Amino acid sequence: MNALKKLSFCALLSLGLFAQTAHAESLKDTINYPDWLKINLFDKKNPPNQYVGSASISGKRNDFYTNYIPYDDKLPSETNTEKVAFLRAKMNAYSTLESILLTKMHHRIVKALQVKNNVINHLFGLVDFLVSKSILAKRFVDTTNHRVYVMVQFPFIQPEDLIAYFKAKRINLSPTSASNLSAILNKALFHI
Repeated sequence: MNALKKLSFCALLSLGLFAQTAHAESLKDTINYPDWLKINLFDKKNPPNQYVGSASISGKRNDFYTNYIPYDDKLPSETNTEKVAFLRAKMNAYSTLESILLTKMHHRIVKALQVKNNVINHLFGLVDFLVSKSILAKRFVDTTNHRVYVMVQFPFIQPEDLIAYFKAKRINLSPTSASNLSAILNKALFHI
């Protein structure tokens, strides 16, 4: 009976996701969004190096984010909302990079780093480092639905940036290792 309940729940969840996807598809041609946003919201395979976040313009402070975002009550609510959307886009990027670096590229990164201790901490640190490099690339305000969308992207990671980052962590990365690691990371970021 429990197995049947779980199966029913999974079926309902799948139907809900299917309905949501179908609804999004039906909206695709009716809403006036820029192409970059339509691609990221409605295409099944997102383009490389594009991470989108959004937030509702409500005029109210979102207490969940007050520890992470410096709200300024003197600014328009749209500006504060953009900060929330930017944080969400960075969280989206973090989650994706974490998955790629820790599961798919783990061995190649460790080999390039030539470290034996605290490997997992270095991998998570590398994800933090990459996300800190992300920049606000595009922005769109949906005035009809009162929502702000932003997209973050990453610049090409240079070997010098990696050498400086790891030097601060007391790891001496050789120029060759830094070049190898830079190539691996840029491949992950840009799918090249």
